[in-house]
Amino acid sequence: MLIADYPSLWRRLLALVYDLVVIIALLFVAGFAALLFTGGKAVPSGNHWFQLWLLLVLVGYFAVAWRYGGQTMGMRSWRLRLVSADGGPMRWNTIARRLLAGALLGLPLIGYLGCLHQSQRQSWQDSLGGTLTVLLSKD
Repeated sequence: MLIADYPSLWRRLLALVYDLVVIIALLFVAGFAALLFTGGKAVPSGNHWFQLWLLLVLVGYFAVAWRYGGQTMGMRSWRLRLVSADGGPMRWNTIARRLLAGALLGLPLIGYLGCLHQSQRQSWQDSLGGTLTVLLSKD
């Protein structure tokens, strides 16, 4: 893994758009899987079990991708990789911290403002989660 630089805000946001396409597809599949348990009937609005199921699919996508490769599909397309700030492998507790920080700061995109002001262009969820997002070289 050759690190070329730290990614710009635009590169991060474009990777996020790519990931949104994958996430929408995964949530469609998760919704279809839920239909198997309801006998083909629509899941009632506000069903907390169904909401929890969709949340687990969403969190699972990021957690598994970061744990076993450091990249989601969108990150891979834009040559981004998530690494532990201490240089070690991504651990589950580090991933959980980053996901929690991302949920608090990332949804309104507030956390990405840190990319504009920090020397390593890290988002606030990177800082709070103990991670670095790096730009990989083309090689």
